[in-house]
Amino acid sequence: MWESEGSFGVAENGGWKHFAPGGTGIATEFDKPTRETKAPMSRINSIYKEYLRLLSLNKQHTDSNLARGFSIEQLNKLQYKTVEDKTYELHRLGLDLSYVPGFYKNDFGELDSQAAKSTGYFIPVRDFRQRIQAMQVRLDSGNPKYLWFSSNGMNLGATSGSPIHRSIIGFSGSGPTWITEAPLKADFISAKLGVQAIGIGGVNAGHAEIVNALLEPNHRDVIIAFDGNWRSNPFVCRALGSLILRLASKVPCIPKLAVWDDDCGFDEAFEKKLSIDVVSANDWYRSRSDKIPNLIKDNNLADALKFKLS
Repeated sequence: MWESEGSFGVAENGGWKHFAPGGTGIATEFDKPTRETKAPMSRINSIYKEYLRLLSLNKQHTDSNLARGFSIEQLNKLQYKTVEDKTYELHRLGLDLSYVPGFYKNDFGELDSQAAKSTGYFIPVRDFRQRIQAMQVRLDSGNPKYLWFSSNGMNLGATSGSPIHRSIIGFSGSGPTWITEAPLKADFISAKLGVQAIGIGGVNAGHAEIVNALLEPNHRDVIIAFDGNWRSNPFVCRALGSLILRLASKVPCIPKLAVWDDDCGFDEAFEKKLSIDVVSANDWYRSRSDKIPNLIKDNNLADALKFKLS
């Protein structure tokens, strides 16, 4: 179900439909195959859910998210929780933490987790079936602001990867699909606009996954809401151009862009009450065609964008 090649349709909750040779089309659902060094998705999801059940969101983190614009009800549904190490409690419950990202066995042979080294709150990162496939930590201070809950390269540990996050916290059942730079921002967009939103781990992350997700029939109207620093940052502008080109080449629609006159993210632009305009990728390119090629600094990409959008 996780391979598109040879499929005859898209499953309702994600994945692709296939007939087995001589089969009837009635299939049994299995977890996405994983390497031996990473636990199955079903176990990762159940352990993260149990872990979050043991945690709470402290006043500092509650207040900061209320100030951002979330409601208490939305925070409860999102399951943001203040980071606290509960490895011992999870182990006592008889849960197998081996190869679950974020957990590992330390040099003393004891179970441990990255949570003991982080201060902030967890943001569950959900797949298209709303299973918790990974977790990010929104750090209280420092740069970068976000840290993946991961234990790559450690004994009995595993990498979280940088999976895309689907947020439907405010989804009303219709409307465009928004794409933004971080899971938290995707949650904010979904909560405020009543749409489904996809959050990626960074401007260059998850482009192929996004395209596969948007091949579903109900994702024909796409709006990209990258931070406003694409105007001056060649790295961000190249990533934006690459995503536009990939979507325009694979998905039967020309994506739109949300733009505002500031380098901040959508959540800050919304809070500042800036004018947020939604324009087609064609209009975005035409209005800045004299600046974008020089900013991208990639002749092949610039030529491809010009051919597709101008």
